[in-house]
Formats: sequence, C-alpha cells, structure tokens
Amino acid sequence: FPVTIKMLKSLGYDPYPVNEAASIVFGEGQNNGFTGCGISFGCGMVNVSVVFRAIPAISFSVAQSGDWIDSRVAAARSISQAKACIAKESMKSLLTPENETEEAISIYYKGMIENALEELKRAFVLKQSGMDLSEALNVYYAGGTSMPSGFDELFKDACQKTLSKFFKIGEVVGVKDRLYAVSRGLLISSRV
Repeated sequence: FPVTIKMLKSLGYDPYPVNEAASIVFGEGQNNGFTGCGISFGCGMVNVSVVFRAIPAISFSVAQSGDWIDSRVAAARSISQAKACIAKESMKSLLTPENETEEAISIYYKGMIENALEELKRAFVLKQSGMDLSEALNVYYAGGTSMPSGFDELFKDACQKTLSKFFKIGEVVGVKDRLYAVSRGLLISSRV
C-alpha cells in the first residue's frame, strides 16, 4: 500500500484512502450534503460508515457476510461451500425458502443483517455524544451479498426494528447498481 501511494505521488497525484462504505454515501448522498450511513455487503465483510457532511464519523467492518453465509450453511447442511454458494445465488427469494438448504440460507442472511446493525447500534451508543442526530439519516446499502430477492425487505425491516430507537431513519435505499456503487462513489469523491 505505501509503495502504491509513493508511486502515485511520483506521477503527480495526491492519493488518499476512502472507506468502502463511505464511498457509497458519496455516490448516493449528494443531495443530502454527503451525509448518511453506507453499508457495503461484500463477500468477505460487511463494511459500515456513518458520514456527516463528507466526513466519516463511524467506520467499521464485520467479518460476517457472503462467504460466512456459505460456510455456515455448508456446515449446517453437510454440503460443500460451493454447493451452498450455488444454492444461495440461485434461490428465488430469501422470503420464501423452498427447501432446508434455502431455509438455512435465509436464517443466516437474517443473522448477518442483525449482526451488522447491532454493531452499528453499539457504535452509535459509543459515539453519539459528539454527533448531531437531529435530522433523519438515510441508509444506503450495496454489494453483491445484498442482491438476492427478498434482501431489501429483510434489511429495511431490520433497520426499523434495530436502529429507529437510536436515530431518525430517513430513506433506506438499496443502491440501484449494487456491484458498482463503491467505484461510483470513489469517482464522485475524487471530484469533490
């Protein structure tokens, strides 16, 4: 990483790291003064960042995401992780599992979502004294693990249940192009 920065600086660029989840806020929160909560559900981790006026106030990662679901389902159903992943990516909806493997997938998806939001709740409790939470905060989410049918309903419901006691939730938005939301946000942040 330092070698890359040094190389880019030698070419006249001024590189700076941007949190993956914060970049989702940069891409989606332009009309809100680059303020919001970004959550990236990737294959290896869930990355979370609460951004106020383009400055990340809370950022963390949870190592329970798509690969974790695959491994937990594989263990629960005594199948390979590859078969668990295929089942996960081919099921019709997380809301209507059609067999025991899909039921396990749905259960672990709910667990992943609840865990990420519980960690966000804990982070808010620790940091809220210095944060202005008087306005509603939009929650933007993206990433490949957030793409299955039924995810939006599970996530929006969990947000209301878990977070609404800690801050006013504005819109809960599944980013339109979830696989490219981070790169879009990085491009926008490079221009700001």
